[in-house]
Amino acid sequence: MTAKVTMTPMLKKIALTATKALGYDIAGIDLFEYNNKYFVFEVNFSPQWQKFKEVTGISPAKDIVDLAIKKYEKTKFATLDK
Repeated sequence: MTAKVTMTPMLKKIALTATKALGYDIAGIDLFEYNNKYFVFEVNFSPQWQKFKEVTGISPAKDIVDLAIKKYEKTKFATLDK
């Protein structure tokens, strides 16, 4: 069952920590709560953005494109310096 959630600072920290632990720039993190604790049970390299948007109300498309452009620009200029 999927319930609508509010992205709290704690959930954001858990998601970012799990994403970085696997070396990903972007990931979908599946969590569950038990006894007032959150557990990560899956980190998806290719997340289901529609479900993310549905449960958070956040559309990540612009942020993903901005990140891709930023990474491209950084790589492009680093290559030109060599």
